[in-house]
Amino acid sequence: MRFDSSILTFTVVCFLSTDYVCAAHSTSDPPPDFNADMLFSFLAKNDYGSSMTRQPTPRPTCKPGEYGCPETHPPTLRPKVSDPPSESPSEPPTPVGECDVKVTITCLGLNEPFSNMDCMEIPSPNLQCSNGSNIDKLSFSFIGGDCSKSANTQDDEVEDAQCEDFGGVPSERSRITCVTEDGVTVFNQDVSIGEVFDVPTSDSLSLSDLLICDVFSSGEKKQTVQINTDGKADLFLKDIYGSLQVESCGDKNDPNPKNCMVDVEYTYTIDNVHPTSPMDVTSLNRTIFTRKEVNGVSAGGTTTEDLIDRVDPAFVLPDETTTVKETVTIDLCVEGEYETSVIVKADPPEGKPCESSDKYTIVTKPKGCRVDVEIACEDEEGTECSEIDPIALQCSNGEEIDSITFEYIGGDCDQSTLQADCCKDFNGGPSETDDGRVLCVSLDDDEMVVAVLFDKVVSVGDMITIPSSGTGPLSRQTMCEISEAGVKKQELKIGTSGDETDHIFLRDVCGSLQVEGCGEKNCIIPITYTYTLKNVGQSSMDVTTLDRTRDGVTLDFLDDVEDKELDFGEMRVVPEKDMFDLCSGVPVVTVLSCEADPPIGEKCTATDEYLIYMPPGSCRVDVEITCVDDDGNDCDEIIPPPFNCNEDGCVDEVSFTFVGPPVSARIICKNDAGDDLFRQTVFIGDEVALTGNLSPIVNCEMFDTGDGAQIRDFEIDTCEDLSLKDVYGESLRLESCDEQNCLVPIEYTYTIDNIGTVDMEITELLRTRDGSTVDLIDLVEDTNLAAGED
Repeated sequence: MRFDSSILTFTVVCFLSTDYVCAAHSTSDPPPDFNADMLFSFLAKNDYGSSMTRQPTPRPTCKPGEYGCPETHPPTLRPKVSDPPSESPSEPPTPVGECDVKVTITCLGLNEPFSNMDCMEIPSPNLQCSNGSNIDKLSFSFIGGDCSKSANTQDDEVEDAQCEDFGGVPSERSRITCVTEDGVTVFNQDVSIGEVFDVPTSDSLSLSDLLICDVFSSGEKKQTVQINTDGKADLFLKDIYGSLQVESCGDKNDPNPKNCMVDVEYTYTIDNVHPTSPMDVTSLNRTIFTRKEVNGVSAGGTTTEDLIDRVDPAFVLPDETTTVKETVTIDLCVEGEYETSVIVKADPPEGKPCESSDKYTIVTKPKGCRVDVEIACEDEEGTECSEIDPIALQCSNGEEIDSITFEYIGGDCDQSTLQADCCKDFNGGPSETDDGRVLCVSLDDDEMVVAVLFDKVVSVGDMITIPSSGTGPLSRQTMCEISEAGVKKQELKIGTSGDETDHIFLRDVCGSLQVEGCGEKNCIIPITYTYTLKNVGQSSMDVTTLDRTRDGVTLDFLDDVEDKELDFGEMRVVPEKDMFDLCSGVPVVTVLSCEADPPIGEKCTATDEYLIYMPPGSCRVDVEITCVDDDGNDCDEIIPPPFNCNEDGCVDEVSFTFVGPPVSARIICKNDAGDDLFRQTVFIGDEVALTGNLSPIVNCEMFDTGDGAQIRDFEIDTCEDLSLKDVYGESLRLESCDEQNCLVPIEYTYTIDNIGTVDMEITELLRTRDGSTVDLIDLVEDTNLAAGED
């Protein structure tokens, strides 16, 4: 066997017998400290000695001074005669038994178009998937949760896009089925939370304009999401639709779709930098620390693993290397840090072990930001502005009016549309621009002044409210006089009785006064706009612009945003109060524009639009409630019974309402003779009636409906101190005794009157009582009402 190194060349001769006997001969002079033990140690640690075993038997005798004899050393190296003498002795070679190792980490991308790119240079993708062309393939991560987790802009802009929950949230492993709007199934598999799946599952399948995914848990549908994939509606990487989050998107013919998840390959290179000594790698300890901000939540952790089993070869000769490769997936679309560190340890043939370490860090920053804005609007009663019912313009249909509001518009009687002959001009009539004094009084049937109702100098545009002279309604006639600089300009006489002869409609004009309200009806109502800004992207952002445009006027609301820095999922709400005209028939469009600046990448923008429109000629409907008892008496005239049941002595019948607690119970009531008067299980609201052979004392017991245990027992004295609405046994409220009854049958009648000039269809009839609202539309025999019909 021959062994070559950078220093010596040996010839090793082994004699086969019962033991291995080897001798080594050097073609050049060996170092003074080299011996056979060192050689055997080297051979035993590599393939050269894999089939050799040193035996403990004595070696053959050798002559003193013979090379290879354990007791002797090779001669000391001396310079050749021809070599020039050195001025000082040269340094001896590094001892073979020492160890010197170095480990380095490199990282390259595996996926196109980032293949072989240094991991630190891999850029985050442009998050926008929609570019005008149909999206052919998507991948989602299953993140669980209900529709409240949604973070996208399709919900606001696309009618078909929606998320709907069906009770509870999806389980950690759920069945997800996705179909196109044509009913073609493009995905149908069980998926665990955190798992990424592709839609469609095959290139032979295609997506349509709408993707519909159902999420099932234990066979029960938990959620449905609809995503527009026509390429025109907003669709971005990391958008969240209920329990699904977009991770990649693209054209199926594109080999390099946009992808948040990218595979990278780490290479751990172990280098034996010692010039002479081999080494054994004994451990390669790798630690990966991950920190990510995903959907506004910090995620990640630390994983450590000894990769020694993957080090091949583990025995490394001087100036040679060995490598280990490992694949890791990183998310380019979130703020993250992936820190990988390794520590390698090695042993030399002899001497102390050595070690080395290295670290590699990848930092990801998503480009750009994602902001969503939404406009909401409500009136003072909480009704959405776009759903406010059209106002009935007629102030009264026979009912009295308790107040009337006018806007002072100036001008003469020619513009009048109110009652005939309601206006008379003097001295050219009032100016359309100047202030005027308005004096209004109430008149009696003899047109005598009863009281002064209003007396002020007003400007064009001011509101004038005419109240009644007392606590009741307005008088049959109200007279107003308008003067300028002490000169009478106009006299108005307006019938304000409210009967059918005095027709008053909102926006009617009498001279310089225009009707804006009567009683609780008003053309101008206060409303509140609410502007909501939400960060639906993965990076933080600073709101830099918030403009509101209405009626051609743009206002800056940025200063109304208290904290302009928003992290993922954070919202800011800005309110604005305004007045809306129900009677104008003019649409009001509000546009909200927002711009935000991310730490990295381009700014993001969002807009929303809100329309309020009350079309002219809208229907006018009135509804009236009447109520009578069985005898035809008006309900508000029913006389309540006396509460004392024992004015005539003992009673023969009593009736209670079970009011709890508990929610349910079994009640048994008996008379003195032990006869059952009542034996039944009741729930809250049920009646407990005791009739028949009532004794002066009625004994009652109440039992638990679950275990049958007695809850309480109590007595009811039917001859003394029996009073309506008193509670007995803590759970029974007395409602009647003999002819004295708190609960009487009554009948409500709801009269719906079309008081407008157009036909109409009744679409909703809501009755609210005791906080509960019920739609009675099914009780209306004919929902179509012609003008004037009820």
